[in-house]
Order: sequence, then C-alpha cells, then structure tokens
Amino acid sequence: TPFLSEAKLAASLFHPNLADVYEAGTLKTGECFVVSEDPEDETLRHRLQNRGPLALLDTIEIIRQAAEALYALHQSSLVHRALRPENIILGSGDRTARIQNIDFAGVAERSIISNKFLNDSAIDSIRYFAPEQCAGEPVSEKTDIYSLGIILYEMLAGSPPFDAATAAGVIDKHRNHRPPDVRIDDFELRMLVTHTL
Repeated sequence: TPFLSEAKLAASLFHPNLADVYEAGTLKTGECFVVSEDPEDETLRHRLQNRGPLALLDTIEIIRQAAEALYALHQSSLVHRALRPENIILGSGDRTARIQNIDFAGVAERSIISNKFLNDSAIDSIRYFAPEQCAGEPVSEKTDIYSLGIILYEMLAGSPPFDAATAAGVIDKHRNHRPPDVRIDDFELRMLVTHTL
C-alpha cells in the first residue's frame, strides 16, 4: 500500500531534524503499523501558547531547521502533509527543531477533507493546509513549503494568517485571500523575513 511504502521509506531516513521512524509493517489482521519516536520535548504549539512569541533569530533558526527536514523528506519523494506547530518539537533553548507525525499517503488529510461533517472539528489542521489540500487536489513539496510559511507567519504575528469560525471560512481564505502584512521593526530583518515569508 502507499501508506506502508511511504512509512518504510521514512524509516530508512536519518536526519537530525526529523523524529525517527523505526519500523513499518502489516499485522496478521491486515492492519498497517508504524513504530516511531515519541519525543518528550515541548512542541512549538505548547511553547507559543505558554510563553508567547520567540525571539526573531530563534524563529528563523527553527524555521531553517524545519525546512532542512522537509528538504530531506522531499529528496526521498515524501511529502509531510501535516506540518503545523504541534508537529514541530523544540529541543533545549528553543534553538533546535525536529518535525514529526508525517501523514503517510495522506490518510489523515483525506479523512479531514472528505468528511464534511467533521471539518469544523479539524479546523486546527486546516489552518495550515495549502490551497490544494483544501480542495482535495494532489499535493507536492510546495504543499509543505506553504504550511511552513503559515507557521513562520504565526511565529512572527502571534496567530495564523487565516482564521474563521468554520472550516469552510478558513478554506475560503486560504484559496482566495492574501495574508495580512506582518510588522517587523528592524528594517534589514524586515526585508529579509518579509521576502522569505
């Protein structure tokens, strides 16, 4: 199955900014399983909620490391599909980052998009979906880059660029609106970060 082949491929990867996937296989019942690392460190979501925004240079360092992890995945023809602050683990001093919880074969993504009745309960995930994910279209490396941009925006602005009371409202904003500008006082850093964002 695509799920199993992607999980086995991830198990063959070793990167300092990726949580380890140890093994993948099929049980006697026919169900697939994945054994992966469960890091005990704080997630970026927990850090942002409990201590507020990070210093700008820490933000850039975390995003850089997450981008390097994504690059390693993309070089192996894998797409994460579920990148959001809950899936970025911070190491000591908020200067190291590792990504976890790859959505192998888009299983979680498809269940969110296809089940219109549960969409509003999945709004936390949809805030980080790329427009093609919102439409149920094929994903690519660009999907992960878009999600990483949403995370960078949130780290700089304090909240994701698009929000609404319903999943349909968030999806509409992803597909049809430009994110509000982020304010950064230092001119040189503003030019660099705004261009990157």
